[in-house]
Amino acid sequence: MQLLHVHILAPPMDQQKAGDDLGLYLTLVNNSDEPQELDGVNAVHAERVVYRASPSAPRQAVKVTIPARGT
Repeated sequence: MQLLHVHILAPPMDQQKAGDDLGLYLTLVNNSDEPQELDGVNAVHAERVVYRASPSAPRQAVKVTIPARGT
């Protein structure tokens, strides 16, 4: 599994407040011949990490399947 283009979309540090939501964006690449699943994310400074398919989609537990040889 490769993680590409990983970045956090955040306002300038002087405009951030404790408890703000920040967007973590990345591309997952599965170079194997089997499907792979991302089923969790850890972050030192985050209370929790959730998955949203789009900005208006509901928040849900992180569980994303990347097909074999897929992105």
